[in-house]
Amino acid sequence: MRRTPFVGLALMLVLLLVLVPSAEAARLFNGTTQRTESAATIDLSSYSTIAFSFWLWVDSFTSSSDIAARHGGGVPGRVVITPDDVAGTSEIFTVGDVGAVTARFTRPTAGAWHHWVVNIDYTKATDEIDTVYIDSSSQGLTYVDNTNNAGTFGNYLLALMSSLGGTAELAGRIAEMAIYGGILLSQSDVNSLYSGGAGTDARNVQSGSLVAYW
Repeated sequence: MRRTPFVGLALMLVLLLVLVPSAEAARLFNGTTQRTESAATIDLSSYSTIAFSFWLWVDSFTSSSDIAARHGGGVPGRVVITPDDVAGTSEIFTVGDVGAVTARFTRPTAGAWHHWVVNIDYTKATDEIDTVYIDSSSQGLTYVDNTNNAGTFGNYLLALMSSLGGTAELAGRIAEMAIYGGILLSQSDVNSLYSGGAGTDARNVQSGSLVAYW
């Protein structure tokens, strides 16, 4: 039987919905009045390796805003993922027991969903921001600070799309924010999480190491 144009359109819409995180699952931010913090502190104080995985849509990047931030002033263990002041780059910043490690990479386009994975490893002597994946592709990193830390991460609140305690700054959406403790996500894990835009639920990848998810 010949398909009607309406059936064909419906099938296209179903395929589109499969390939991006659902609107219901995403947290929305208008960049002005909407921001969020984790309901409780996220305790990573027993881990020297951690990994972040999340889907992100940024309406437009600004230079002085945070995507995700675990702040603690100058206290060791804080992590910040942010668009950078250098045009066209994003930055991962962490402070360990000795000092800062900062890595920059070419950021993905605004106005579209992208999958991010960030691996951080304090057991390494250098390049402790180990790997950053965008849409399952490993990114070239430029290190601005590269201190050798040997400690663990902190026990703080996590803020999304804003500095902790600050005003809303980035407009867009975040879905499936997951934090893993004691592991680094492998390329195979990353491929599974991304899978062309229809990846595995983050709770089902390295589930034994999942510390926080929403």
